Amino acid sequence: WLDAFETGCISSNATDQVASIRNKGFTGGDFTQGTDANKPFIEMGAINGRPALKGYNAATGSNLSLPDSTSLDYTTYSIFAVIRRHTDPGGVVQMIGGKYDTSGNQREHRIRVTATSYTLTADMTLDGITNSPTIATAAALTIDTNYIVEAQRGASAIAAAINFNASVNAAAAVTAPFQGTSVYNLFSRNSNADPFMGYIGEYLFFNQVLLTEERKRVISYLSRKWGISPTW
Repeated sequence: WLDAFETGCISSNATDQVASIRNKGFTGGDFTQGTDANKPFIEMGAINGRPALKGYNAATGSNLSLPDSTSLDYTTYSIFAVIRRHTDPGGVVQMIGGKYDTSGNQREHRIRVTATSYTLTADMTLDGITNSPTIATAAALTIDTNYIVEAQRGASAIAAAINFNASVNAAAAVTAPFQGTSVYNLFSRNSNADPFMGYIGEYLFFNQVLLTEERKRVISYLSRKWGISPTW
């Protein structure tokens, strides 16, 4: 659970580059980055007057990583993130978050902005083979617009949504992900490739698929906190 709103949990230098931010979840360590060239920035007032982390480096990629934990290997999940794109790097995939092996391949899961229509997608892979089709949301993520985005993976399908949609875009059945070991990354892949050129205000990872009413409560919480109206 990453929350840039609580700036007291963030360790940054004189130029606002973020070295670490406390993980508010129950397991794992903190989100960290030791290389200056790959550190995101903390920017006050980035999302409706609230602080957010800024991914900015198209060449080397901004990246925060959470140490490996068995809690990140669950085969079902629900993810919610408050984001805003600030730059169009031109026809490239932009990774918001995901878990990969050390070479950046064999993804367990990921959510991303597509390279063509700039819609939100979620996918799952097993040993480098994608087990589900790409799932695009109905609306594009335009530059300088604030969004609450969601991705979830159940026992038989994955899905993605923007600003909450009770009938999220669902995929075909997928097999269980390989139980790989790797860090959990935000803003880019493990290799710093496919960087997300935007802001992340908050990122919530649940190790189960939430029910519709539970999803509504999470979206309502994020909506009130970040001043983003959900599309019920």
